[in-house]
Amino acid sequence: MQLLAEQGNAKAQSNLGVMYENGRGVAQDYAEAVRWFRKAADQGDAKAQLNFGVKYFEGRGIKQDYAEALRWFRKAADQGFAQAQSNLGVMYAEGQGVTQDDAEALKWFKLAEAAGNTDATKACAELSKLMTPEQIATAQQRATEWMQKRQATAPQ
Repeated sequence: MQLLAEQGNAKAQSNLGVMYENGRGVAQDYAEAVRWFRKAADQGDAKAQLNFGVKYFEGRGIKQDYAEALRWFRKAADQGFAQAQSNLGVMYAEGQGVTQDDAEALKWFKLAEAAGNTDATKACAELSKLMTPEQIATAQQRATEWMQKRQATAPQ
């Protein structure tokens, strides 16, 4: 794994980051996990982008920075990675690193739900109880537009 990661294999880099994060087969080292997640994330690996964003969100192995967490979650979310979409929903719902926006939060939760994220399903139900029908319609419209844009730019 280490050799493949050092040779630039993004999946190996991402997996090595997880190993360092969890102390599997290596001593747990968040800074080293961050280093490998960054290498893979820079190559466009969505899982690594998510994990790199989580490290920024938590402040483990790197200084906490919600704006950076948001940026990396968005990169993974834009590739359709459901957990990153759900994380964006949380950040918009809580106003972490962004202006609090229930409609934007619900948009991301709906996208994550459509991709099979069960936590997002619960979040949609809870957040919808706090929103007006107009806000819910706005969120749905934003989610639909995002999906249409993604389909239009997807490789054939």
